[in-house]
Amino acid sequence: MARYRLNSSGEPTQGAAAIALLLKEEPRLLAYEPEFTGFGTVDDRDFFRPVESKTAVVDGQYSIGCYLRDMRIAADAYKRNMVKFGALKSLQESVVEKIDLAAFHTPFPKMAQYAFASLLIHDWRSLPKWKKIIEKIGPEPSREGLSDVEFYISEEYKNFRRKFMKTEEFQSEYKSKIENSLIALRQIGNSYTASVWLGVESHFETRNDDLAGKRFGIGSYGSGSSAIVCSFIVQPEYKEVVKKMDLMRKLNERRRISIDVYEDLHEGRLKLHESVIPPKNEFALISFGNKSYDYGYRYYKYIK
Repeated sequence: MARYRLNSSGEPTQGAAAIALLLKEEPRLLAYEPEFTGFGTVDDRDFFRPVESKTAVVDGQYSIGCYLRDMRIAADAYKRNMVKFGALKSLQESVVEKIDLAAFHTPFPKMAQYAFASLLIHDWRSLPKWKKIIEKIGPEPSREGLSDVEFYISEEYKNFRRKFMKTEEFQSEYKSKIENSLIALRQIGNSYTASVWLGVESHFETRNDDLAGKRFGIGSYGSGSSAIVCSFIVQPEYKEVVKKMDLMRKLNERRRISIDVYEDLHEGRLKLHESVIPPKNEFALISFGNKSYDYGYRYYKYIK
């Protein structure tokens, strides 16, 4: 659950979600490719929660720069591993072209777009197509004298990336590989690590094309900071699993609450067992014990 101070810049991005994953020797949905996994980690202070605080402290632009830096480091490691194990012939090839669809850690939807655009810029520099793109949008700005983070959050780089994101080349890759992952995430907000897997589920629930055999790329990030780039192969029987998913149905059944109720929830003014939305077809916390023999015991009941 992402929770920020009221009236802070991070408040509109708040969200909450939980994901449960079943790991099997013979998976029916996604088969992990562990040999390719790449990591990137740097000790940094972009986002943290002080011990005495219930809300996080975030340096927004700096955190975006850390995300892009670590994701590039992890993607480079992933690419080297693909070469090492024979999935790519050389480091001069495009690794993104080996990925059929992808999902990123998404604190807000634009972040996934920034991440994908920055990786494409980095990945395509050695390809013939890059010269044609540069002829249309102008040269990439110099990073001389700048750290990775300083470069990624500079106005010059952001303007260049903005131009790149308007090109047909970027839009084609984005629509085929990323766009569907954000359909659900635009409605949920920041759910931290869960956002990656919600993006995966959003792809599966909103695409009509056959995904069996496709390579699914994952870009995960955690402040502090670290990133992982890995991939999975969509299994032949994946549709049997997907038809039981119901993320979009749950999102369509949400209820709107007033700002007063939201602020009561945010500030913890409601009792723990007071539900804003009456429970239905689920177990619910009914009360807490207050006698000497059950003090603090949580009582649950299934509500039809």
